[in-house]
Amino acid sequence: MKKSNLWMILTLPVWVVSCQNKEFEADESESMELKLEASVAKTSLSRTTIEGCRTDFLEKDQIGFFMPERDTPVSWTYTSNSWVSESVLLWPDRETTYTFSAFYPYQKDAVRTKVTMPDLSLQKGQLSEVGKFDFLTAETSSSYATSLGGVVSFTGKDAFHHQYSMIQIVLKDTETSAAKLTSFSLKGTDVATRQYYNFTTHAISSLGEASVNQFLLKPVPGEETISPEGWNTWLLVNPSSGERELDLMVEYSRDGHSYQARTKEIKQTFEAGKWYRYTLRINDKNLIIVNSEIVDWEEVVNMGDISVDGEKI
Repeated sequence: MKKSNLWMILTLPVWVVSCQNKEFEADESESMELKLEASVAKTSLSRTTIEGCRTDFLEKDQIGFFMPERDTPVSWTYTSNSWVSESVLLWPDRETTYTFSAFYPYQKDAVRTKVTMPDLSLQKGQLSEVGKFDFLTAETSSSYATSLGGVVSFTGKDAFHHQYSMIQIVLKDTETSAAKLTSFSLKGTDVATRQYYNFTTHAISSLGEASVNQFLLKPVPGEETISPEGWNTWLLVNPSSGERELDLMVEYSRDGHSYQARTKEIKQTFEAGKWYRYTLRINDKNLIIVNSEIVDWEEVVNMGDISVDGEKI
């Protein structure tokens, strides 16, 4: 697969900076414009559309960026193939090393200690929507003097990282008479409970809303057939602090008869930034796990017909 290397360089227009934040004022006689570059495993990040295995930015995508000593983020918006900040930012001085933090997607009401993460319960299990629910964070330390032209770089070891876990379920059928999926249920403790991210503690915590312990999906019309090649679904889930048991149940029909198959054999400690792929075979009332894989979401991966070469999907 041809690897797509997309970098986002975020630059700021030059105009007079307001004096609201004195800690980041700079001498007008020396312009120390703050710029950014960011990536996720060698590719740029954003809410994405999927065309084959290539990711593309969408117009009006936004990330949130925390300046040092400020608890509210500045948004950067992707507009006409460039990134524009909501306000002008300058380095406060040349020598001091500062820590900068950022996250995707931008949240208007976010503060450094509480950035609300996307609502996972709204997923429909489609690969094309993974980017819509993804949540990523990045942090780096630098001074103007050690930076390259004032660039705050969220790349390399300081690149953005996924804070959710991704599960891919592949259902296969070995019978000559094809089965058609009618419903898909995946249960697990707090798999989709609303969470927030704290940049001070670098921890994920519950928002305190009702627990969401189940995904209940209907197949896309025209894509119900469980073929020998497999029927796929992708879901982002909250990482777990310990082993989490998943209860997977599907309802399907074959030759005019309805069936239900189930397994509780998926037990795993789910880590942020990991991709968990489970291949299961329908056997009457049972779902038999025939293969399982765990990989870093951000590494080179080849999973069946889906190829990911260091790209966020």
